[in-house]
Amino acid sequence: MRYFLICLLSFTFAAVPSYAQQNLDDDLVFRGFIWGLSKETIKENEKATFMSEEEDKLFFLDIIDGRRSTIGYEFLNNKLWRTKIFIEKTYYNPQDRIDDLLSIQEKITQKFGAPTEENFQWFDKSQINDFYGWGWAVYRAELVMTSVWQKGNTEVQTYLGAKEKFLPNLIVTYTHIPTKTLYEKEQLKAP
Repeated sequence: MRYFLICLLSFTFAAVPSYAQQNLDDDLVFRGFIWGLSKETIKENEKATFMSEEEDKLFFLDIIDGRRSTIGYEFLNNKLWRTKIFIEKTYYNPQDRIDDLLSIQEKITQKFGAPTEENFQWFDKSQINDFYGWGWAVYRAELVMTSVWQKGNTEVQTYLGAKEKFLPNLIVTYTHIPTKTLYEKEQLKAP
């Protein structure tokens, strides 16, 4: 009986750290940070090159997976609620943006599972059946591609598109869902 109790207690205590680690992993957002951290904490602990600070935002520059990127941290009531990564890499072949997007999406899928939403908005469908022309379609502002993942309190969105011809953006956004909901409600109330 004593042996059984020792085994049971050993199993119970061995399971506790893995549960705690799982919850911590679910709360990790980006680069080891969790939702709700203060602007000062992010500023002190972010290892990237500090660029600038606005009222509720911090900006850093770093190389992420071989891509020059600007990282923007956004705060509401001095609590981290959104992180945007702007891929600043120079592309000589517009199709390389599609390759980078697919690589980024694969890594997100490994952590968050399958996307909950995928949208392709075509403004000119001349290259819709030519995958190897999609990069040019994005470059000419003829295609916008977005995908969304959700896990726990985190939503991740990838965006590849151009608001103006020849100025495409590849952006990855991490958002704290409860704060996003609160923020959207506040925006609706504003005059």
